[in-house]
Amino acid sequence: MDAYARTRINNGLYWVTGLNIFQTGYSNFVDVRYSELKTTYLGIPLMVRVNYLNMWYIDIGMLARTPLSANLTEMYQPTGGPQQNQRSDIKRYLNGLSLGFHAESSIVIKRLLITWYWTFGKERVDPDFENAWPLAGRSLFIRDFSPKYSYQFMGVKLGIRL
Repeated sequence: MDAYARTRINNGLYWVTGLNIFQTGYSNFVDVRYSELKTTYLGIPLMVRVNYLNMWYIDIGMLARTPLSANLTEMYQPTGGPQQNQRSDIKRYLNGLSLGFHAESSIVIKRLLITWYWTFGKERVDPDFENAWPLAGRSLFIRDFSPKYSYQFMGVKLGIRL
């Protein structure tokens, strides 16, 4: 979900900001271990928009973001032993506020916007997480991403210009 506001800098160039809510995800399965992370972020884009003939927009800039939730689920099934499961919101172990890069290009047809976007960034995991997580010795998430992980995503969205 996105909501943007713009302010004209000069003819065809704008300062754009607003609110984004987006999700990132990860999952991994190796032998008898499974790990899945679903994170929801609140983002504030700080971008410059180039407006060509009021029909094509190119937005480039930074995306300040903070996690709203970060649900980590892990499972371990030792041979001949009981399955061990752990699920928790690990938001408190992630950065409170960090910056990423955001770019988008929109084509306007009457009031309909068709937008392609690309976002990437990095998230830091607090070193205390490894000591607090019950499955730390068997955690795929810790193996793959501690002390930091990167994310990137791209996609297409439809919108209406007001």
